[in-house]
Amino acid sequence: MERDYCRRIGIFPAMHIVAVPREPATRADLMTSLYRAFCEAKEITQQKYRDGALKQHMGVVTPWFSKHFEENRALLGEDWWPYGLGANRSVLDTFLRFQHEQGLSEGLLTSEDIIVPALFDT
Repeated sequence: MERDYCRRIGIFPAMHIVAVPREPATRADLMTSLYRAFCEAKEITQQKYRDGALKQHMGVVTPWFSKHFEENRALLGEDWWPYGLGANRSVLDTFLRFQHEQGLSEGLLTSEDIIVPALFDT
């Protein structure tokens, strides 16, 4: 069902969002460093999965994992956990629109309203 939704809508919902208190969020250097650290950790993990595909994911004790991995990779591409505003604008704006339509926010927010300005160009 999730793959079908992603194919039809073009959105793979964000699994995790990082929230930062206001004071540290004003430090562009800190936010940029934090973002880069998450990107590096993600790349290490994604490479581990790609390397595992070469060995039929023998280290993962889940039936048919390799088949599911390839199906997901075909649908989501090489960066199946995209980071940054550019890659997630559609997902975030859709989430914020749903939030507003469901009465969970007084006004309709945009991605720029919730992303640290130092990361607008990510």
